[in-house]
Amino acid sequence: MNLPTYFSDSASALVAAIGGFSSVTNLAVVSGAIIFLQKQFHLDGYAVGFAIGSAQIGCILAPFFAGSLSDRLGRKRTLFAAALLFGLAAMGTALPRNMAEFNAFRILAGVAIGLASVVSPMYIAEVSPAPIRGRLVSLNQFAIVIGAMSSYGVSYLFSFSANWRAMFACAAIPTLAA
Repeated sequence: MNLPTYFSDSASALVAAIGGFSSVTNLAVVSGAIIFLQKQFHLDGYAVGFAIGSAQIGCILAPFFAGSLSDRLGRKRTLFAAALLFGLAAMGTALPRNMAEFNAFRILAGVAIGLASVVSPMYIAEVSPAPIRGRLVSLNQFAIVIGAMSSYGVSYLFSFSANWRAMFACAAIPTLAA
């Protein structure tokens, strides 16, 4: 057992698992912000539903090309591209002038989610030594659960000030690890 190799593989897996964390923070943050979005943009029920579900459009589309993209660009570059999309989408949803912009950035977040959901576990499995592969791949799932909990906590904290923009901006923070 080569301890330095295990450590670097574990560190790589942990960084890749940020894709899972970012995925769910971008999805879940809308649950705390939707009441404030509804008031600010005077949304009817259909607009509320689309604002909540718009990210799933990208989530559905991205897995169709995530595997081939990661084969062409490499897993690391694809994860880096997903991180850039996460950051751009987080800031775009934090600073929209209208709901069309907001929904466009939510769809972009969905594309990042779709990329990360395919490539993060794939990359982790590829860099992990066989004896600890299962533990390292499970980091991605653990990151998803922690991301959901964090997103709800951030939404709760900013709900007191009705600062929905900060809720979405906080989703950009994990991308700094890329």
